[in-house]
Amino acid sequence: MRCENITCACKALGDCTRIKIILFLKDEKRCVCEIYEKLKLPQNLVSHHLKILREAKLITVKRSGKWMHYSLNATQLKKITQAFNSLNSTK
Repeated sequence: MRCENITCACKALGDCTRIKIILFLKDEKRCVCEIYEKLKLPQNLVSHHLKILREAKLITVKRSGKWMHYSLNATQLKKITQAFNSLNSTK
């Protein structure tokens, strides 16, 4: 994984609200209305955080009719986990 991708992911995860969003998406995909209701934050602020997480490729979005459903990008999260685990390698 490229250094720039890891840096981008770390910056995206450097905010408590974005961590809360990641944890909320852990079990299933959610629409933005569920996310802002859960976090008790304005919709525009949640949308801003979702944009940052999307740009870091930590979440994906899929349109279903007029709704946008957000979910974790398991592939990207696995790559980031592997990159951090490799720092602890004794090879």
